[in-house]
Amino acid sequence: MISRIENIICLSEGVNPVDIHCKSRLNGLKETRQIIMYFAKRLYPAKTWAEISAYFDLDHATAMHAYHTIQNIIDTDKVFREKMNNHNKRLKSIKIDKLLNDATINFQPLEFEVMKLESKINELKAKIELIKIEISEII
Repeated sequence: MISRIENIICLSEGVNPVDIHCKSRLNGLKETRQIIMYFAKRLYPAKTWAEISAYFDLDHATAMHAYHTIQNIIDTDKVFREKMNNHNKRLKSIKIDKLLNDATINFQPLEFEVMKLESKINELKAKIELIKIEISEII
């Protein structure tokens, strides 16, 4: 999940995803890492701060700080807010694609079950026809 967010944000920000995992505090890397943590929490609220920060081998307080820092910038900087809106649109489309893919995977076993049931129904129909023939011979 976070890796998908990371790939999209890094591509948009022009940052190598490998560089995001280093401990560098260079502003471009730090901000990109903070944006990724922000969206990880926004798009997957069930993820704990510890889970999000562990992805970067950081402390949970760092992820919390990143979230609040990005939220403060969004609240005060119109240009940054627009950039985040654009990121959000890209990420939501990916989340929808993943949900659709997961739904397709979940339906595949159901399709198999339907095929088995249809086969069973056809067997029962054939048996009914045989019973009808036997009854008509008796009468």
